[in-house]
Amino acid sequence: TSIKNVEVGIHVKHGANSGSSDCDISGVNIVGNNSSTSIGLLVEGYDNTFTNMRIAAVNTGVVLKSQANMLRNIHPLYYGGKNGYDQSSCGFRDEAGCNWYDFCYSDEFATAFYNSKNAASQYNNCFAYWYSKRGTKHTIFKAEGKFNSLVSNTRSGLRANNAVKENNILEVGADGGDGCFINLYVDNKEILTNKTYEKYLK
Repeated sequence: TSIKNVEVGIHVKHGANSGSSDCDISGVNIVGNNSSTSIGLLVEGYDNTFTNMRIAAVNTGVVLKSQANMLRNIHPLYYGGKNGYDQSSCGFRDEAGCNWYDFCYSDEFATAFYNSKNAASQYNNCFAYWYSKRGTKHTIFKAEGKFNSLVSNTRSGLRANNAVKENNILEVGADGGDGCFINLYVDNKEILTNKTYEKYLK
């Protein structure tokens, strides 16, 4: 299935089964309209699975406003303009926590993976990459408050040839938190502008 030139590609709303939508969606290609409010996948219902999806021309790849969702092999790509890039472009925005990600790939968004305050999810085999020097800040994981997510088997996609003013593995809004990085591989440590992530290495 291919969905093109849209403000929101797929919107899974609050479900009738006590909030659960119970959707299984696979094999969808989404191309947005490149607006500052465009979203590839917007989820408000619980208990869904999303697999094998490609998303492009959006400001935010995925927004999860609910819990108990599973994402596997989801690849959003940013190729919009520079206006507002640092402030709002995001590959995966998790506003609820208690979600699961496997082999999810954020491509060129200023922030790859974002957790709203107190959100805690699990990320396995995920990746972020930048192919240009767009913007002034590239961040792999950002927590609005404390960092509480479990991140395993991740390789940093921050490269010296695409480094910008700020290059971060992790940015947090508050110290503490129970999150951790397991088997994190970091290329080009010399380009990193903060070492916050080291507090959470296991």
